[in-house]
Amino acid sequence: MKKRILTGLILAAGSLVCVNAMAIAPGFYMGLMMGPATNAGGEKPVQVYPLPTSTSPIANTGVANPKSSQFGSRLFLGYKFNPYAGFEGGFTYFSGIDYALKDPSLTSAGGTTARVRLIDFMGKLDYSYNNTLGFYGKAGVAATYTTTPGGLNVTNYRSVPAPTKADPSAVKIFTSGSNTYTVKLSPTFALGISYDIDPSWQMDVSANRVLVGGPIGSMTMYALGLSYHFVDRYCGQFLCAE
Repeated sequence: MKKRILTGLILAAGSLVCVNAMAIAPGFYMGLMMGPATNAGGEKPVQVYPLPTSTSPIANTGVANPKSSQFGSRLFLGYKFNPYAGFEGGFTYFSGIDYALKDPSLTSAGGTTARVRLIDFMGKLDYSYNNTLGFYGKAGVAATYTTTPGGLNVTNYRSVPAPTKADPSAVKIFTSGSNTYTVKLSPTFALGISYDIDPSWQMDVSANRVLVGGPIGSMTMYALGLSYHFVDRYCGQFLCAE
């Protein structure tokens, strides 16, 4: 009986040692990261009431600042070629960036919430400090989709011909800005620390930035992530290699 117990303890201890010694193997993975975000936007003129008219065509404006606190989330897929390099793609959504007028007596004449979404593709380099802790860096390009609210697109009074069959002389009057939608390629990069929970699950903390440009400047997200790696749970990086 004692021999059985001793054998069981030895096997259990050996299993724990093996698990601790196993790094996550190369292969496909997917995960989710989320956390607080901030923008680098500055002061912007915002169109306010009263609206311009044909007799007073210049738009009225007030100064507004973007609120700096947002929240971001990113769903990602990746593939590790080897223990040190791979690539990753993801979709990121940020909560709205609200612009607040400095003068509370003014009322905006258009929307004042900008939005940023993006799809990215990045190369990734990993460095394992030990069997569970590692560091990584990512860099690549993101297709950013930015909505700039009408309030930030200040418009003076103007009329544009808009003929119809019923009224060939019809015109369309513009007195305030409308939303604009911009798609562009932007550089993006990240730095992080990873922790291997077991041979399949990995947790990480990271700082992620995308250079959006325009009135927003850039978005930075500080995220906690969790990913699942589709590898053999019982084979580490150097085990089961035969």
